[in-house]
Amino acid sequence: MKYLHTKNLCFLMATILLLLCSTNAPAAIKASYLYTFSDFNGRIPYTWPALSSDKEHGEIYVINDGAVSVFNSVGMEIYRFGDDGALGFITNVAAEQDGGILVLSSKGSVFSVLRCNFRGQLKDTVELKGLPQEFSQLRPNRLVYWKGNIYLADFQARKIVVTDSSGAFVDGYDVGAYLAKDEKPGSENDMVGFNVDRDGNMLFTVPTLFAAFRMSRDHKVESFGSPGNVEGKFNVVGGIASDDKGFIYVADILKSVVMVYDKDFKFQMQFGHRGNERGSLVAPQQVEVMNDKLFVNQARNLGVSVFRIHYD
Repeated sequence: MKYLHTKNLCFLMATILLLLCSTNAPAAIKASYLYTFSDFNGRIPYTWPALSSDKEHGEIYVINDGAVSVFNSVGMEIYRFGDDGALGFITNVAAEQDGGILVLSSKGSVFSVLRCNFRGQLKDTVELKGLPQEFSQLRPNRLVYWKGNIYLADFQARKIVVTDSSGAFVDGYDVGAYLAKDEKPGSENDMVGFNVDRDGNMLFTVPTLFAAFRMSRDHKVESFGSPGNVEGKFNVVGGIASDDKGFIYVADILKSVVMVYDKDFKFQMQFGHRGNERGSLVAPQQVEVMNDKLFVNQARNLGVSVFRIHYD
């Protein structure tokens, strides 16, 4: 009996120790500040520019005031296009696998998807074809290219259309219909962040629901997040992105941090804080991941900050 008692006690102590170690285990991912996009005059004073990445060629696109600046992997601006207005007012871009650039632009109330060469010179217009009636009034805010498909997200209508590279309709997603059960009648629940992960799943955020969502190509919806001021909880969520290892990055505009979750939505860590010192963030709105680097836009002319992602 004494032997059994001692054995049970040892087992209990070992279990408690295991739980403590797992609770306090370091995150499998870390981030360190590298630099902020600058030119010869210092930090480039962007306020909430749109971001897009070309992972194949290691370039990041910054879309600001209807024009596009292209930066290389070390943060140098190497090219700029669209500032002459010939392509309309550019709101978003996406890189195709062959180095071409898809441009989402508008002239008045009419939007267009344009295909340009790597210099931003117009090649042709991508005509959207075969859209069902319920998606015919689409007014997209965000454009993403993934493995031959074009994703167009309308934040206000909360609808997503997927086409092939020629613009032919592939599928449509009425996000609002999926979210209706969680909403109060008459509430303004626009989408804010939108991206596509390594598997073609759609990631988006809805700040008024204090939640982030992952929607698969076969229309299955998962969500994570809850309101709160502690780490891992949401205040006002903004942009969302995912890297090649499956980690998900969510910007919180009010908390001025970027939170990181694994593919199962388990909180890993957060970084950034409101301030003026190195590595601080002020109202980050969008995040973009490219080759172990995270790009974060900010308010108040604080530009685009770049962080190195470290994997344990």
